[in-house]
Amino acid sequence: MNKSRLYMLTYLGLGALHAYLALEHIPEFFRDTSFTHFWKGLGALAGSYYFFYFALKQHIDNILIPKLKIKLTTSSERQRDKSLLSLSR
Repeated sequence: MNKSRLYMLTYLGLGALHAYLALEHIPEFFRDTSFTHFWKGLGALAGSYYFFYFALKQHIDNILIPKLKIKLTTSSERQRDKSLLSLSR
């Protein structure tokens, strides 16, 4: 197992853990309205979003892009290519 897959699985595990914790605290907030349950539920939701985002980013950057053979270019590379085209005319 390569490093990027290990990171992706770690992020997925942490995201699932935070989603589970959010599902515990958010209903508790509506039963017993307290700031503690609101804060823990909101923090767990934010944590699950954070970890799921990075898991998806790892998957796209290290698995999908090489598999689809997509070449990503930056704006500076595109600008350089435009200037090279204008010089060749």
